[in-house]
Amino acid sequence: RLAALTALDPRLYLVAHQSLARAYEQRQEWDAAIRAYEAILDHKVLTITVPAASPIYVRALWSISQVLEKTGEAERAAAYREQFRQVWPGKPSTPNRE
Repeated sequence: RLAALTALDPRLYLVAHQSLARAYEQRQEWDAAIRAYEAILDHKVLTITVPAASPIYVRALWSISQVLEKTGEAERAAAYREQFRQVWPGKPSTPNRE
């Protein structure tokens, strides 16, 4: 059903995975949260073609770095933080989680 919904509005794909990632974080299901954030990050093209998708992508970069820190994957976390800083230069150090 997600595929059918996202065909109508591609942003729903990102929103759905963002919601899943947050739910997994609350349950401390770190691997599942990482997979949900990776699903967002794998669809970077949507940040260009879909209005209002870019903030979700930026927040996913920050959030996955935080989850990876919790799982002890410091190198991967640092790589995502660096990507975050490249797309969020001169802004507050962390994006709002809407």
